[in-house]
Amino acid sequence: MRGITGVLLGMLFFLAGSSTALAGSVDGSDPKLPPPPSTDREYDATIGVDFDGSGTSPKGKDILKGCAIVTNLNPEQLLDYLGGTGQDLINFDPANLPEDTFFHFISCPVITFGNINWMVWEVTDPVPRPVIEAVALAAYNSAVVPLPAPLTSPDGTRDIPLITQLPTWYWTDSTLWQPGSVTATIPEFNISVTATVTPTTSWWDPGDGSTPITCQAGDTWTPGSNDNDAPCSYTYTNTTQHDGTSEPYKLTTTIEWTVTYTCVPANNCTGPPNVPGSIITNVTRDIWVTEIKGLITH
Repeated sequence: MRGITGVLLGMLFFLAGSSTALAGSVDGSDPKLPPPPSTDREYDATIGVDFDGSGTSPKGKDILKGCAIVTNLNPEQLLDYLGGTGQDLINFDPANLPEDTFFHFISCPVITFGNINWMVWEVTDPVPRPVIEAVALAAYNSAVVPLPAPLTSPDGTRDIPLITQLPTWYWTDSTLWQPGSVTATIPEFNISVTATVTPTTSWWDPGDGSTPITCQAGDTWTPGSNDNDAPCSYTYTNTTQHDGTSEPYKLTTTIEWTVTYTCVPANNCTGPPNVPGSIITNVTRDIWVTEIKGLITH
């Protein structure tokens, strides 16, 4: 950025203490002003894999909704626009703005870029990191993470219970155990950020008081499978039948999904600040366990 840097930084620090009503309207009748700002955002808010059943979103809030965005402002338009949005420009010297410089402007009602909720930069400069972080947060908020149900063999239902002393296979639907992505974009700035959630580890709590075991997706049991080859299994030693009654165990699958970000363009690519790098999901189901008593003869 050329000599405008010091002026704009001074303006940013000065206006940080001014009015917070930064997304005001613009009088379209003034020929010097740009068109009214855009407020529509674009999302591909569908997980990159198909899944039946339910999912979860980290936040679910469209933080870019209502943002005022204008592009290619010349210095005169920039000053008029900032004035039209309620900025106090006293002590600001517009003479230091080169006439051949153009600017981008964004103002959002629920986003802060540093300690203010608007930002301005030269069109020839990379999109500032705080703007990238805001778009990354929008992608993160829009991600839908599937909730794979814990599957077992036998089924573990009341009619087809698990058997004590025999390994129980654990697994999740393999079509859900794969990365999924969601993209948020600001077309006016030609930028987009894609948040990708990837399952990495699962923990299975058998529900009988034992320590959870650590696996990944596991393998689907098929007829002829060797119990010794189960990548994720557990052997129950107690049944769910007590004193003539049967109360199911609560089998819980916990999956950790890591979150990574890719940006177009790639400069200043970063995830949102103060946001966890992983998402944890939990799914619980009832299972029944019985025993098969053998008959010993002499």
